[in-house]
Amino acid sequence: MSGSIPGRALVVGGRGFLGRHIVTALCTAGFEVTSAVRTRCTPSALSNDAGEVALDLLASPARTLRAVLRATRPAVVVNCAGVVSGTAEQLADGNVVAPVRLLAAMTATAPTALYIHLGSAAEYGPSGVRINAVSPGPTRTEGTAAMGENLDALAAAAPAGRPASPQEIADSIVFLASQRSSFVHGAILPVDGGRVAV
Repeated sequence: MSGSIPGRALVVGGRGFLGRHIVTALCTAGFEVTSAVRTRCTPSALSNDAGEVALDLLASPARTLRAVLRATRPAVVVNCAGVVSGTAEQLADGNVVAPVRLLAAMTATAPTALYIHLGSAAEYGPSGVRINAVSPGPTRTEGTAAMGENLDALAAAAPAGRPASPQEIADSIVFLASQRSSFVHGAILPVDGGRVAV
């Protein structure tokens, strides 16, 4: 590995069952890691090179979430904080409300950061809730009209050789929303003209 740091990473729930392993792995890979935990411990108690910051996705005010993101300036945010047991309300708070609050703060203060979320499909699947995602490629919309020929050039590198239409993205959502995808759980569906394949 080169001497350069791959980037800054913020791991929410970094002292949890999976979180502490993810923090260690990111540190080993060269990331500058900050672990967001409900209660900070003394530096001597840490088993890795990560720093720590106190943060509770449910209890902390929105301004605190934004302040942590501004201070850590992450390129990657990994959310390991979640709830695997409890009442329906506790599950919803820990696995729906908390990530929504985090994403709202990211939109305001770290809009270019990559967000990685652990667990939802496995946690909700047994209850009959399917969680999937769509990753669209270059798409011709009113929002990309200003790109002009640059959008075509971006799309040309993929096997399809052209931008998607909004309908093609919408059709993938219809598929995931229908019973035809009833056995699809925890998938990221690339609707990108084959960009991910090359």
